[in-house]
Amino acid sequence: MENNEIVSVLTCDCNPGFNWKNKNTYNAHKKSLRHKSYEINKEEREYKININKIQIEYNKLKLENMQLRELYLNSAKENMNLKKKLNLIN
Repeated sequence: MENNEIVSVLTCDCNPGFNWKNKNTYNAHKKSLRHKSYEINKEEREYKININKIQIEYNKLKLENMQLRELYLNSAKENMNLKKKLNLIN
């Protein structure tokens, strides 16, 4: 005879390898200081990662902006030189 029971395993990343016996003890753990501290630290790590990603993107855009400004200024100088040459010819 086979036993086809579905068993839920209650685990939490703040205490790896530990399984809570039932939903009540698991829910009590979720309210514990240890778990709340774990969640706060996890959020802080995620925020720091996001801040770093945003900072990297900002720096890329800043560099691209500088390159485009330089390109624009060089193009404007080139146009002025061409106009001067044209005026000399005419």
